[in-house]
Amino acid sequence: MIKRFVFRLERVLRHRASVRDLRERESALAREREAVASLVRARDGLLADLAELQRGPFPASERQRYQQHLGWLAGELDHARARAADLEALRDGKRAALVKASQEHRIVERLRERQAESHRLEAGREDQVFLDELATGAYIRAGRALRRSSGPEATS
Repeated sequence: MIKRFVFRLERVLRHRASVRDLRERESALAREREAVASLVRARDGLLADLAELQRGPFPASERQRYQQHLGWLAGELDHARARAADLEALRDGKRAALVKASQEHRIVERLRERQAESHRLEAGREDQVFLDELATGAYIRAGRALRRSSGPEATS
């Protein structure tokens, strides 16, 4: 009977596959880029509103509020761009880690295949030894039976 093959590093293989999938799904950079684009659109819209308002009479207090809001938007835009740059660097690092994890996954996969083949060959050898022992025993029993059946006639 063939023993069931058990690959002792199966958990490592599954873990590496899940880590690889997790890294592939990372989308923080895309969200941050969208935040930058959204802030740029808000700033551009505010500048367009300000330009429209400046065509006519425009109170100084209103102008100051627009300037404050534009200053805040510029700061947020700088922060968002800095976060996006950090995320790009992180993404590049994770991409390199992903490539390494993929290579390690393939290495472990090949090791598993080799061990499975080795297990299959060993099981085949064990089965052949068992069958050889059965055949040898049957041959010996047949020889004894033949000698018993021919033995008393030869002596009479």
